[in-house]
Amino acid sequence: MNKIKGHIRKTYFGDLLRHLKLKIESHLPYEDGHLGFLFRGNSEMKRGTFDQDLLEFLREKFPLYNKNFIDVGAHQGYFTCFANANKVKRVFAVEPDKINYSFLSKNVAKNEFKDKTECYNMGLSQVTGYLDLYGFSTGVSVFENWGGSSSKRKIRVKADTFDRQFQEILPLRDSIVKIDVEGFELEVIKGATKAIASAVRTIFIVEISLPSNLLKTGSHVAEVLKFFQRNGYAMAIFVNKNGNPSSMNYSELGKIVKLLETFQSLNFIFEKQS
Repeated sequence: MNKIKGHIRKTYFGDLLRHLKLKIESHLPYEDGHLGFLFRGNSEMKRGTFDQDLLEFLREKFPLYNKNFIDVGAHQGYFTCFANANKVKRVFAVEPDKINYSFLSKNVAKNEFKDKTECYNMGLSQVTGYLDLYGFSTGVSVFENWGGSSSKRKIRVKADTFDRQFQEILPLRDSIVKIDVEGFELEVIKGATKAIASAVRTIFIVEISLPSNLLKTGSHVAEVLKFFQRNGYAMAIFVNKNGNPSSMNYSELGKIVKLLETFQSLNFIFEKQS
């Protein structure tokens, strides 16, 4: 019983410390990470060192795919601001967590990106309704104890489907969609079937996760891949931190699952030319 009480206290105080850390970060100066914008929030993002392989990929692709950038799971606005700094015509950011959203909206405003950026404090799912989220910052997820987190923070947010939320800009053309939703990617994709099927010259960047403590099989991985395979998308995966994704065949599911078991999450590139 004492161990249980100790764990509860540890979790409670752990959440207090996490919240305090974010409060402090929200009042720190904006910093220049030499990516074309100022940023306040996550320390790696402030330095411009977060996900550098994906940044380099986007830097190369934005001149060709510059009509829309849709940032699903935008967190504090790192990639949202990067898209703006790289002259994408319209940027959309979806972030359900209210603390992350506060950082996101302020980072967009600080850099005077509001004129061409639409920010939504909501979630995306397979159906319209509500989602329960757990955790803090980059660990916010629909899964409790995501990535081994002991946080007991829980919030409820409104959710809609991708197809409904972005129906006015469908079919997508010359666009990039980034989906980073901490294990909820299949449900988001099931709500984006029209967008995926109708897109032309569009890239979907999807972080697919397979954490050993939550998901014991690769079945959801196969489902995600099938959505893109049957709609004519080429696939590549960021495996090495060198800025260049490696092309993969859809028939290599076993190899892909093993990679995910090793790394727990990887960024997948699904690209459609016509």
